[in-house]
Amino acid sequence: MLLGRLPQGILAIVAAAIGIWCLRAVYLLLGTSSALSWTSDTALVAVLAASGLVCLFGAALMLLRLADRPRVDVQNTQQFGRFAVDSKPSRSLLVPLLAVAGVVGVVALGAHQFGLLRTTGQPVKDSGQQAAGEPVPSGAQAPPAAPATPSASTEEKTSPAPAAPAPVEPTVAPPAPQETAAAPPAAAPPVENAPPTVPPVTTVPMPKPDPMPTQAEGHRDAVVWLSLAADGNSFLSASTDKTIKLWSIPDRKLVRTVASHPDMVRSAIFLPDGKRIVTAGDDGEIVVRNLADGAPLHVFSVKDHGGVNKIAISPDGRRMVSGHEAGTVLFWDLEKLVPLHVERAHGWSVAGVAISDDGSRALSGSIDGDLKLWDVNEGTLLRYWGGHERGTYGMAFTHDGKFAVTGSGDRTIKLWELQSGRLVRQFDGHSQTVYTIALSQDGTRILSGSLDGTARLWDLENGTEIAQYVGHRGPVYSVAFGPEGTVLTGGYDRSIRIWREAGPPAVAVLAGAPQ
Repeated sequence: MLLGRLPQGILAIVAAAIGIWCLRAVYLLLGTSSALSWTSDTALVAVLAASGLVCLFGAALMLLRLADRPRVDVQNTQQFGRFAVDSKPSRSLLVPLLAVAGVVGVVALGAHQFGLLRTTGQPVKDSGQQAAGEPVPSGAQAPPAAPATPSASTEEKTSPAPAAPAPVEPTVAPPAPQETAAAPPAAAPPVENAPPTVPPVTTVPMPKPDPMPTQAEGHRDAVVWLSLAADGNSFLSASTDKTIKLWSIPDRKLVRTVASHPDMVRSAIFLPDGKRIVTAGDDGEIVVRNLADGAPLHVFSVKDHGGVNKIAISPDGRRMVSGHEAGTVLFWDLEKLVPLHVERAHGWSVAGVAISDDGSRALSGSIDGDLKLWDVNEGTLLRYWGGHERGTYGMAFTHDGKFAVTGSGDRTIKLWELQSGRLVRQFDGHSQTVYTIALSQDGTRILSGSLDGTARLWDLENGTEIAQYVGHRGPVYSVAFGPEGTVLTGGYDRSIRIWREAGPPAVAVLAGAPQ
């Protein structure tokens, strides 16, 4: 039989598919050999195996021959080497052999699929069904066995019964005679066979949260810093929206946007004269500004150190410490506007800094939890210890300079005795990172803000929690003590809240801008 190159290729592919399917059927049949009938099933296995092998080997041989033949059959052109052909191509028996084997294989597959040649045993299950011999799942019930046909000896021992009617319509059996015992009622079907009853379901959704108040002039992103003015009448806020804003506490409203940075602002602090502020952020600049108009008075460019993560200024405004993304800590003379020392303090980014009230010592912490105590004037390291298991973000000195409070990613707040580095007390309660710490003016209370969405007030002396402030929708990134027994909090939801120290509800919400 003569066929072109393309038809022969198609025939080879079809024969290979039939061969694979036949051998698959053989595998399934042999896998249930305990249920096979050794009359018809054995013949079926033999036919399927023979057809499958012939189809597979024939298809492979045909594909090899096609690969060895030239792609263009030009009989009138002289050819050389292994591509030379006669003018009259020879006839091959491979094509009819493959065709016959394929037809036989298809017929045998049909017989296997529809059970045409099977006389005993159950149909072989496909690979998608449960194979014979596997345990029945505990939730399923095995199908009931077919009722056995009564034998002749059994019929002789039992009383003759009327023949059962043809299964056309169900008939009602006559009532049993009174002298015989009544037949027991038909047993109810097993409970597990009955479909489970589905009880009615009442769904109670959560109440929709109250809409957040907004104001067009508010922050457009997270509030990450709060700083109270010396007179207690105003405070600064810094945000990742790159702006610094001034707010009035008595009026509880925005006064104005003071200034902005090219990148997110992380710190904004009043200087003691109340006329100047210092701002810093991820653009790597620390800027001394005029509060009235936000104009820069002096710029400390520290871009080689990466972003300025935190700054702290002594109460007299003479000394400043800054922590940087590159792990460096810088000490500054704000009177002369010059750096005092540059220290490669940490192997990781500096997460928090603090300075003592007299400006003589500074504390720095990195994202690995290590703490370092410094002499500001000399730039020397006084003490180094692993204070926390994770990053240390918020920190503050006590007013006497003998102790320091630190908050960390390990969810704890710790009070340290600085002379020895001894842990004096631990404050537990936050469920996420303690990101910010503030100390009250009288030095008896700690205010903390956490990524768990709460701010908490603690008694420094005995470590007890005094109040918890819940209301922000998201992490609390900034806290500060306000005037007349109030506290300030700012966070991810762009809002700033004023609370009484006693606890919620908030006295005022200074809303952020609409999203």
